[in-house]
Amino acid sequence: MNHEITKTALINATSIYYEYLQNYNLGCEQLQILGINIQESIIKFFIKAKFVNTDSLMLDVCGRYTPLSEEAGFCVLFYDEKTGILAIECLDCALLEKIEKHKNDIKLFSDLKFLIRNLEMFFENAKSFALPTKNPPLAKKPLLAQNTPLNQNPLTQNPPSPTKSNPSQSPSTAQNQHIEIDSSFTPKDYLNAEQKSALMCALSEPFSYIWGAPGSGKTQVVLFEALLYYIYNGLPVCVLAPTNSALEQVLIALISKFDTLGLNREKILRLGTPSNAFLEKYTEVCDPQVLQKKAKDSLFSTTTPKARLKEALLIGMTMDGFIKKHASLGIDFCHFFLDECAFTPLIKALVLTTQNTPITLLGDHKQLMPICEMPTSQIKGDKIWANLFNLSSLFLEDFFAHSAEISAPIFGKSQSSPLCFTQDNSAKTAFCILRQTHRYGDNLAKILDSHIYHNGLKGKQENTQIFYIDCPNAIIEDKQNITEARAIAALTKELDKQKPPLSQNDFSDFAIITPFIKQKKLLSDCGVSYRRIWTIHGSQGQEFDTVIFSPVMLHHHLTDSRNTNASYALNVAISRIKKQLIIVCDRAYWLRFRGQFLSEILANALPFPNQANLTISQNPLKKTSSQSHLNTPTKHPSKDIEIIKI
Repeated sequence: MNHEITKTALINATSIYYEYLQNYNLGCEQLQILGINIQESIIKFFIKAKFVNTDSLMLDVCGRYTPLSEEAGFCVLFYDEKTGILAIECLDCALLEKIEKHKNDIKLFSDLKFLIRNLEMFFENAKSFALPTKNPPLAKKPLLAQNTPLNQNPLTQNPPSPTKSNPSQSPSTAQNQHIEIDSSFTPKDYLNAEQKSALMCALSEPFSYIWGAPGSGKTQVVLFEALLYYIYNGLPVCVLAPTNSALEQVLIALISKFDTLGLNREKILRLGTPSNAFLEKYTEVCDPQVLQKKAKDSLFSTTTPKARLKEALLIGMTMDGFIKKHASLGIDFCHFFLDECAFTPLIKALVLTTQNTPITLLGDHKQLMPICEMPTSQIKGDKIWANLFNLSSLFLEDFFAHSAEISAPIFGKSQSSPLCFTQDNSAKTAFCILRQTHRYGDNLAKILDSHIYHNGLKGKQENTQIFYIDCPNAIIEDKQNITEARAIAALTKELDKQKPPLSQNDFSDFAIITPFIKQKKLLSDCGVSYRRIWTIHGSQGQEFDTVIFSPVMLHHHLTDSRNTNASYALNVAISRIKKQLIIVCDRAYWLRFRGQFLSEILANALPFPNQANLTISQNPLKKTSSQSHLNTPTKHPSKDIEIIKI
């Protein structure tokens, strides 16, 4: 493939996407500042926002639009989702004085265009693009046996210095060379057959995809054992994820597993801005630049960034963080592991193909695809290059199948197009499926397999607890369901009173998920805590013991499982649960739709315990612009209901 043609295509894509965001005033959101507290050089913003991408923050100080980056004189310390506190340090004394003087006029933005520029700069400096051909490096020693005592565990000591790959080996030589895992390596007995196969695949193939439903062992088994393999041999690896939330979820799972082995946490490094909860619990894992600013008396405050990078073997970053920082790290990674790969845009994943480093994708393409601000109706003609933002990283092989010219097939594909490596044995992507999940009982797994996965998904013997709260004769208008909202408000009021330890059903860790933004607003207006309410897209990467789902209505794009994208969105909502699912809806309404995913779940659900004791308010809400229609409620018709299409 001609690298200059590829580079031109990628730069065209970033330029077109940036121009679209600029012209339609998209990708830039002003964050509502509730208050500002300044102590010495530390500035704390109290903001109202569920999700904040700390890589895209911009500050407006008296008309001066400045990114919150070190180059601009700022250091983002942390963002606490629960309290809404964003802490930064201002390193420029003159700028700090200006902020103190005009703090009532300060504006804070999240501007995705800043990230697009970083991506464009990365591509401009890149020299080559290709799927990796270099096989993962062989281990020199076998993995620890399961019964190795911790006091004999070399992982708790300093491993040998990383070995460099042989620079004299050309890509063609690496591609033609048959390489196998060291014969002394044997996957541990606790892995099932599919997990063992996936692990061997990741450790022997230059480019692989591990597909599995939540709880199938992608992270806590396959990824963990692969990372253990590398760390044991002193080889640096990089774990990546599309969002901060997704990155921290995977790191928390991995750290917990490593802790049981007595692994020194300083072998793990999370670059970028952590959440406050992560920072407090896993301090020694966090970016040293953040730690140096956190507390003067911190045990880790004297550790320099270079020293931490030198001693760490597992480095975690968001994709945006990698794009921004990779050139300055100076690390020759031995393997890239990209989690939540289906949610990662293809164009961002392409930065990993500039290194000829083995890549393993982990994820579930039966969930949400990337969010592209540019509608597909606009991605055509000379704007077709922007399709690289719409497709997921799982189309990497498709991208390199043809020269990246405007007529290439990749620019005509959609999110629902078949993945090429599932079609024949000549594919360059080594593909493994994990079909056994411990997250769901077999009752829910069978429904998921029937409607979503179609691959023989199996769950654990113990059934998942599925409940419903019936809201007959629901009042619906403009994608809002007032009956569901009031029932959920009453339910959450009761659940908030509970404190662990609880008896049979523990509902203390719960969240409300709905497909509709307007329903989220209505739930908040009904008295439900704003920080407990999520849209399906916003909940991506989150996990809760209990999910309360408000479906609102049958909607072609969001809740009609006959539409592939809607079925994947519903899968995301259901897969957030760890223990219980509660669906609040007009049950009879949904059961009329035979063959629907939600209908089958409801047919297998039990009435919620003590539903009769819920005190559901019938008082009118305070009238707002989003609720003016509620004065003239519309009820579900008693006869057949047509699917709404927009």
